[in-house]
Amino acid sequence: MTTTLTVPTTTTGADPSATGSAADRPAGSGTIEIRGLGKSYDGERYAMRGVDLTVEPGELIAIVGASGCGKSTVLRMVAGFEDITEGSIHVDSVSVTAPSPEHAVVFQDYGLFPWLSVAENVAYGLKQRRLPRAEIRRRTAEYLDLVGLGRMAASYPHQLSGGMQQRVAIARVLANRPRVLLMDEPFGALDALTREQLQGELIQIRQRVGTTILFVTHSIQEAVFLADRVVVMAGGLSHGGSGHIEDIVRVPFGQERDVTGAEFNQLEREISSLVHGKAAA
Repeated sequence: MTTTLTVPTTTTGADPSATGSAADRPAGSGTIEIRGLGKSYDGERYAMRGVDLTVEPGELIAIVGASGCGKSTVLRMVAGFEDITEGSIHVDSVSVTAPSPEHAVVFQDYGLFPWLSVAENVAYGLKQRRLPRAEIRRRTAEYLDLVGLGRMAASYPHQLSGGMQQRVAIARVLANRPRVLLMDEPFGALDALTREQLQGELIQIRQRVGTTILFVTHSIQEAVFLADRVVVMAGGLSHGGSGHIEDIVRVPFGQERDVTGAEFNQLEREISSLVHGKAAA
């Protein structure tokens, strides 16, 4: 799989003519600051601890690691779904204490309402925010077009493939124009071909809207293909200690990312060694 699409490392790579792009948000919008983050479920043992990470505006950061290392826990705390035991999380200097449309989540299971049409699913959050009807219609059409589903607006989720349903889920989140997009194994349930297609489409979407993305995945290849930096987590209660950041690896590739290329495969092996070596230890 090869792409010649630009992979922007900052929001300046976004298309300023695109409605809902980084150009519509304040300068520096989308900064995530995680300091001394820890999570304990019993007050004694820590599932993860001492996590420090800064995600710059417009960056795509992928988090990888063995099962149980805490990568999804980090994402859920950034989303505001789980309480923080230690440390702090800020999005654009605002402390994260609860879920918010400003830091929205795309899950592996699409979470669509089966009784609502595609357009109604995308419009749902906008209606909850009581936006004007004309604005709801405009944004719904805009973001369905962005994910290539404008002609499916009247369809229902059961009439769509898994890949199409995930595109609807992405459109629904982006319609709220979040400062941060959180993705928890979003393509993990899809077949290999559809997964590759959606990876390429995510690059295009990111180029259009410039949203900061925190992306959790078990696939090291996916992480290297998509990310500006790959955060490698290790440890976890099932591995005899609390989860923590083992290393942060910058992806040095520019516009082309060829998963069959020697440099790509070398970086993939290095990250795999970090993940699996620490898991085995």
